Amino acid sequence: MHGSPGQQRLYVIIIATVIGTLAVIFQSLPDSWHEALRYDRNNAGQWWRFLSGQLLHLGWAHLIMNLAGLVLITLLFMPEWTPRNYLTAFFVSGLIMSLGIHLFSPHLIWYVGLSGILHGLLAAGAVYSYHSNPGFAIMLLVVLVGKISWEQFSGSSIGTEQLIGGKVAYDAHLFGFIGGIAAALLYLLLTRKNHHA
Repeated sequence: MHGSPGQQRLYVIIIATVIGTLAVIFQSLPDSWHEALRYDRNNAGQWWRFLSGQLLHLGWAHLIMNLAGLVLITLLFMPEWTPRNYLTAFFVSGLIMSLGIHLFSPHLIWYVGLSGILHGLLAAGAVYSYHSNPGFAIMLLVVLVGKISWEQFSGSSIGTEQLIGGKVAYDAHLFGFIGGIAAALLYLLLTRKNHHA
């Protein structure tokens, strides 16, 4: 998508709105649909679950928290986002997060939620913002690494689990973060090659 910076930002807002709207629609579906759409290790051959599960949530409180995160992250890095790098970060983070859980987290039988992708968007946004605000970008990445490391060793807080109505799948945050870094570096590499071609 080409256009002025204002148009690019509008497209990003539209993309984020569509993602949020899909999540609300998914959450409104009957429980039987939730079971058919969530990531489920026992039904891993149903490939759509790798993405659809990330649009489902444990409940409305979980959804509202993640939608608030989506809005904040989208707005925080608005000067850096283009429709292409935003979608790249979203889908690559989601794909690597799902594959990471599937391959390396056998204890997770099923998963729902956007939080893995949100960690990916945060990581990608930090990488994209490095050229304009390196101090902030480095600080954010250090905070993210610290948070994810803490979760890996200490688990999630009881308060958060009570709020969202279930256990926090903190491995999703780790793999989403890795996906976000990979997405940003891949995008920057490809765009740099195109500029030199």
